[in-house]
Formats: sequence, C-alpha cells, structure tokens
Amino acid sequence: MTLLGKICIVLILIMSIVFMSFSIMVYATHRNWRDLVKGTTDPQMPKGLETQLQDLENENDELDGKLENLKFKLASEQAARRQALAKLEEHSRNQQQTLLNQEQANRDLVLDKREAIQAMNDTQDNLSRLKDEVVQLRKDIRVAQQNRDNVFDRFVKLSDDNHQRLGDERRLKEQNNSLLSSMSVYKQQLDRFGIRPETSVDDVAPPLDGKVLAARGRLIEISLGRDDGLEEGHELTVSRGTLYKARVIVRWTRSDRAVAEVIERTKQREIQEGDRVATRV
Repeated sequence: MTLLGKICIVLILIMSIVFMSFSIMVYATHRNWRDLVKGTTDPQMPKGLETQLQDLENENDELDGKLENLKFKLASEQAARRQALAKLEEHSRNQQQTLLNQEQANRDLVLDKREAIQAMNDTQDNLSRLKDEVVQLRKDIRVAQQNRDNVFDRFVKLSDDNHQRLGDERRLKEQNNSLLSSMSVYKQQLDRFGIRPETSVDDVAPPLDGKVLAARGRLIEISLGRDDGLEEGHELTVSRGTLYKARVIVRWTRSDRAVAEVIERTKQREIQEGDRVATRV
C-alpha cells in the first residue's frame, strides 16, 4: 500500500469520527416541537409555547389595564399637580410680592436705622458735650463757691476789721480830742516859754539843771557843759523859783561851762547871777 492510500484511509477515519460526532450532537439536541408548542400533560415538564403565549397575553392585558389605571391616576395626579402648581405659583407670586414688600420695608427700616444711629450718634455727641459742660459748670460752681466763701470770709474779716477800725477810730478820735486838748495846753506852755514846734530833737537838751554863773548883757555863763550832755544849739529855760525869766540858746560849750545867748522874744525879766538854768521848768 502506498503512502497516498494510507493518508486517504486516515482522512476517511477522521471524517467518519467527525460525522459520527455530528450525528450524536443532532440526536442529543433533537426535540419534539409539537410537545414544545402544545405542551404535555406531564406537570414536571414546562408549559407549551401556546400556553405561555396565552399567559403572556393575559398578563399583557392585565398590565394594559393597570397601565390605563396608572395613566388615569397619572392624569389625575398631573391635574392635581397642575392645580397645586398653580396654587404654588400664586403663593409664590404672593410670597414674592410679600418679599418685595418686606425688602422695601427692610430698606425703609435700614434707612430708619441709619437715621436713628445718626440721631443716636448726634445725641451721644450732644450728651458728651453736655457732660463736658456739666463738668465745667461744676468746676465753675466749685470755683464760684470757693470764691464766694473767700469773699464771704473776706467780707466777714473786713467787717470785723471795719468794726475794729470803727472802734479804733472812735478811740483815736477820743485820743485825738484828748491830744488836741493836751496839745493846746502844751502849745500854750511852748508859746509861754518861746519854744517853736519846728525845733529839732537834736536841738533839745537832755534833762539838765544848773545855775547862771555870770550875766553880761545878752550873754550868760552857766554851770553846765559838754560833760553834762549840753551841746551848741540846745535851748534852756532861765527862772528864779517859780518865776520865769527867759529862754537862752547855747552858743559855746566846754567840759564844765557853757555860754548861752538870751532869746530876746522870750525875755520877760532880767537875768541875774544865781538864777536857775534847766531844760524844763
């Protein structure tokens, strides 16, 4: 046998196996189409296609009825929703109008608030200014009260001083009257002894008492000198007992003697040796 024959035999064998496999598969998948369509009485077998189709048509009719009910319900719900939507739109318009009114009222309130804030700020500024003025007025009042108290105290003091001065004035007037009376008497005595009011204190001799040692015309020698405190220019009175004679002015002095000149306008009697010479009678 040739090689070609062997190959053909192998091919035939392979083809035989393939066709046998096809035959087995066709047999395995073979069905009774009538039973598939009409079905069987075996309850364990599935229903036939006609039965299934009838069930599906019944189910479809039932679903169509449900669909119609659902469509009716949907239409009713849509109508209700349209009515609700219309109400909601109306309510929305009302709410929008209310909102606009509220916004306008809010703007008005904001303006009123701003005006109120401005008025409050103005009031606070005015209040601060008034507080400052009150503080200043209180200070001014305290100062005025202090000044018033000071003026009152000064017035009281001045009143007391015035009363005291009035008393002093009355007392001084009384003293003045008394002094005037005394001065009148003293002036009479001064005029009597020829003493001028303008005589200086330095021209007045200290309290001295001596005698006339010699008398020669207008000049006399006395027993008082520089050691006794007598100085040139001092004036003395010459008398004998209670009898006034004249006033003399010292012209020259030494330790225990002095020479005096008689003041003619005061001379009433002649001066003699032994007369008394003193600063006062």
